[in-house]
Amino acid sequence: MLKGDIIWPPHRRFKTRSSWEPVGFFSECLCNATRFDLMLGFFSSSAISVLSDGFATFLHNGGRMRLIINDILTETDKEAVEKGVHSGEIEAFDLSNLEALRDTLSERDRHFFECLSWLIRNEKIDIRIIAPASGEGIAHTKCGVFADGISKVAFDGSVNFSRTALIDNKESLTASCSWDGDVEVAKIKDIEKEFLNTFEGKDESVKYLDASQIKTRLTTAFKDKELTELLTDEYNILEKRKEEKLPIGVSMALEKAREKVQKAIEKYKVKESVKVETGLASLTPQGLVNIRLLRLITGKQMGNGAFLQWQRAQVKL
Repeated sequence: MLKGDIIWPPHRRFKTRSSWEPVGFFSECLCNATRFDLMLGFFSSSAISVLSDGFATFLHNGGRMRLIINDILTETDKEAVEKGVHSGEIEAFDLSNLEALRDTLSERDRHFFECLSWLIRNEKIDIRIIAPASGEGIAHTKCGVFADGISKVAFDGSVNFSRTALIDNKESLTASCSWDGDVEVAKIKDIEKEFLNTFEGKDESVKYLDASQIKTRLTTAFKDKELTELLTDEYNILEKRKEEKLPIGVSMALEKAREKVQKAIEKYKVKESVKVETGLASLTPQGLVNIRLLRLITGKQMGNGAFLQWQRAQVKL
């Protein structure tokens, strides 16, 4: 839960190179939320990399997502913006050729897209693609709301969604928590109002583009993985990140995310039916995945017989 399972700084402010890192804010909220509304400036590697830590855990929690993204999706658009109103490099993905993009992605970026594809296949995400109605300027707002069914936490556009900004530069964000009183609740409602105004097609300052092709491309280009596989992938990614030289605040946040993923794996119950013939149950491919999960958690080898014993204890036959 957002209120009870996260240790919050009294000032609700997250700053790079401090004990309260913005990267930690996002991983903690993803691991404890069941809904995430996000208005994102650019669909870039740096943006999704920040959201990769804890994404599969968010899915495990039954998470649903609403996403508003800018129409800067191709290299052509990227170059046009860089030459025009925006200074500096935009790390925008070319989503018009996801098959080619897939082969260039890092393990973490690929994991994000596989989780996103899972949300699409399971109809747990709605996407809106927007562009400025005037043809000038860019929709560069970054704001969002996390919710768990009881509490809400919102943030707005003060933070730069890039790995460089969130880890290397001096960036900060301030969270508004619904349990902190009327003023903070009013801030959350204002961000929700802004988000819904755009999401529901009422924002006259932008035009809306068709998102169906992007959804189809995503589900075609990326593997249809089971949730247990995505959790395993996330655990392995977080394990590898322990070897990186990161600020202590980031390392602590990612370790908490790793522990959360491990708990999700431990609690994940086998849902497929177990066929029992002459006292022996047949293992499905999903059962083999779960053996690997248990080996990963315990660090021990587990044979089929031991797994079946564990499985019978978890599943009502």
